[in-house]
Amino acid sequence: MHTIENTITIAATPSRVLQALTTKEGMQGWWTTDVECDADKRQATFRFARKASEAMAVTFQLESADERGVVMTCIRDTNNPDWKGTTLAFKLAADAGKTRVELSHAGYPAKNELYDQCVKGWAFFLGSLQKYVETGAGEPFQNP
Repeated sequence: MHTIENTITIAATPSRVLQALTTKEGMQGWWTTDVECDADKRQATFRFARKASEAMAVTFQLESADERGVVMTCIRDTNNPDWKGTTLAFKLAADAGKTRVELSHAGYPAKNELYDQCVKGWAFFLGSLQKYVETGAGEPFQNP
């Protein structure tokens, strides 16, 4: 199995970063505008599509969330089988008035084209998370 790891420092408190990682409004602000949350089941579905025929979705089960970080497991996919069973973790650490965010997306079955796209994608979306938290305007994916 393979893991994507990346780190970014955000000029905000861990609690503010946690809001961006765990609320529908937050995730829509930096990751994708098409988010469906089920608070009772502690699940969220994220949808991405370049065009209708290329719809892709992943559903994550929230395992834990507090000011130390967020851990989720991908339990369902549509047109993205490499993500099913992966674990997405955001470790948060306060650092002189800022928050260090360590992303780990573990469990990829192969280092293939999708893996390479995700390495680039997570670098982009971490930057979007930083912009969203610091300025209120990130660069989330927007379905057509």
